Amino acid sequence: AALNLSAQTSGSDTVTEMAFSNDGVTYSNFEPYASRKESWNVTDAQYGGNSNEGTKWVYVQFKDSGGSLSPAASDTIIYDVTRPTPPTEIAIYRDSSKIKEIGPNARSKDRTPYYEWLGAKDEGSGIRGYYIYLGEDEDADPLALGNLQVADHHRPSTLKNGNGRKVALRLLAVDGAGNYSSDVKSIAYLLDSSAPALRNVSLGTV
Repeated sequence: AALNLSAQTSGSDTVTEMAFSNDGVTYSNFEPYASRKESWNVTDAQYGGNSNEGTKWVYVQFKDSGGSLSPAASDTIIYDVTRPTPPTEIAIYRDSSKIKEIGPNARSKDRTPYYEWLGAKDEGSGIRGYYIYLGEDEDADPLALGNLQVADHHRPSTLKNGNGRKVALRLLAVDGAGNYSSDVKSIAYLLDSSAPALRNVSLGTV
């Protein structure tokens, strides 16, 4: 975990060192003071940590240039390494009224469909959002090619016309700790919005 820090003295001495602990008893060696510690292992048993998921306490003590030691300061983080459960249901509708549904792989002329999904769960840090990919690649990786959004629904800008072109939505759930679901949830429909071409049309007289 990365830690943001701030400390100051009340006298003329300056803060020069800091040390960390997972239980408030056993501390790491003092190191030069900085406003950020890029990496601290909240599970390190050497400093009182364990690998149980849930709320973790982190303690810090500061030392000033005169050698005085501060009382311990502390804060909590949620330790979560379990992947979230992906959505269990996903549907496409013609619009946000959700009156008319577009079935999977069905043909539709709608170029601004409304997608909605439900059932994603995470008991640790909670669902943060979803990586969304919308395009023609039915094997696309949403994490690499998609965008992160918070809402459990999506309505794209007007899609380009298609003559039976398959449009696939693929998504991954992501939790507050950055874990993402192992399974991609996907659904597709056939966009058929192009007007039919007329050939060899002749008009007779009566």
